This record gives sequence, C-alpha cells and structure tokens, in this order.
Amino acid sequence: MLQQDTVCRDDLFRLAAERDQPDADAIFDQMGFDLNSSRAQVINGANFYVRSTDHSRRLFADVSWWLTHLFVQDIGVLMMHCRSRRGLKCAYFPYKLISGWEWIASEQQNGPFWMQVDGESDTGGKIDRFKEYGFYFLHDNSSCNGAAVTKARSAIAHGRVPKVISPSKKQHLRAAALAEGAFRLPFIGETFKTYVLLGIYFFDHLI
Repeated sequence: MLQQDTVCRDDLFRLAAERDQPDADAIFDQMGFDLNSSRAQVINGANFYVRSTDHSRRLFADVSWWLTHLFVQDIGVLMMHCRSRRGLKCAYFPYKLISGWEWIASEQQNGPFWMQVDGESDTGGKIDRFKEYGFYFLHDNSSCNGAAVTKARSAIAHGRVPKVISPSKKQHLRAAALAEGAFRLPFIGETFKTYVLLGIYFFDHLI
C-alpha cells in the first residue's frame, strides 16, 4: 500500500525491496530519515508491504477492531502489536528505499527511492509545497509533464531539492524533536515507543 503524497523515483518491486526481509509478516516504512534516530523503527504508516500469513491476517483483523471501537490512530495499533505480540514479525524498509519528508530539511544525503511528503495542515498547502519542491508533474491540461518527472528524480538522487520549510512543517519538526527526546528517555522511552502513538490522534483533536 502507498499513499498519494509519496514521491516515487523507482519501482520497489523492481528493486525487490521485500526480498531482504523474507521472514517478515509485514514490512513498514519508518518515521524520519536517520538510522541513528530514536524514531527509527517507529512505523510511519504511509507505505507497507504485507504477506498473507496467519499472523498478518490476525494483525489487521485486530487493527479493524480497534479502529471501529476506539478513537485511535491506525499506526498506533500497528506499532503496539509489532512491538508486543509474540510470533508476529514486523520489519522495516531501510531509509535508502523509503524515508519521510524530513530528508528535504537535512543535508540530503543518500536520496531515497520513495519519500512521503506530508506535514502540511493548511488547506491546499500540500499541492503548493509539491510545486515548490519540484514534485508537481502535470501540465496545465492535466497531461503528464515528463520533463518535471526526470528533473525531480535527479534532484532527489543528487540532493538538490529546494529546502522549503512551511509553518506546518516547522511544527512537524518540533513534534518530531519532542518524540526523539521522549523515545530516548531511560526506562520509559521504549514503553513510549510502543504505546504513545495510540493516543496521539485523540490528543491532536483536543487541541
């Protein structure tokens, strides 16, 4: 599964990305872009590959139950089960294959093949950011702009994506920094990583 705000510069099936994790029931993208981050191996939830196994079918049956009975975030349920359920094998795509948009705000090393460009909360803001990053691929008549696709692929590969950081993305970066610190706390950091995403959706709608 992939989300519409994911920029793709190659085919993950051609790259055989799932073959590196042959025993995994499900393979997920990770938050952020840095392997040394405490947010590594925290499910981002935009792009994932699921094998049909007893464990994966049970996982998504449970996700369905949680979402239809409780006001929770889907990735929170996935994260809780991946980190606590015995027998379930969850794995993660390396950042070289899939990363979050924070890569744009970084030194832009090792450009990913797929990148989810989220982090916008204002209406219409996401399309504006895509245009500013060079990730808008339509002519005025809605036909595909092949030259723009080629230019965007090159920009990601060579680390030349414009570093446009909107107010929404600045807020996103502050939240990411808070999570980074919380997940590193002694004793309770790993517990936060397992369960905190269950409540984020609820608290986000209170403020």
